[in-house]
Amino acid sequence: MAALEAPVRTCIGCRTKGTRNSLVRYVLADDSQTPVPDEAKQLPGRGAWLHDDPKCYDLASRRRAFARALRIR
Repeated sequence: MAALEAPVRTCIGCRTKGTRNSLVRYVLADDSQTPVPDEAKQLPGRGAWLHDDPKCYDLASRRRAFARALRIR
């Protein structure tokens, strides 16, 4: 039997793939349009995945990737 592989996600900043454990999930805060980190990776709603690196966060902000990934205006 083959070993189970960790789920793979794509960072919305640098657009590289990584395991679910190596990325931080962001979701929308209650009643706002502000993305907040989902530490437990279990909050309801659409999530956007990002490396825990300021460069990736800056790239995602500049490209407006949060709005596209979370489907907000």
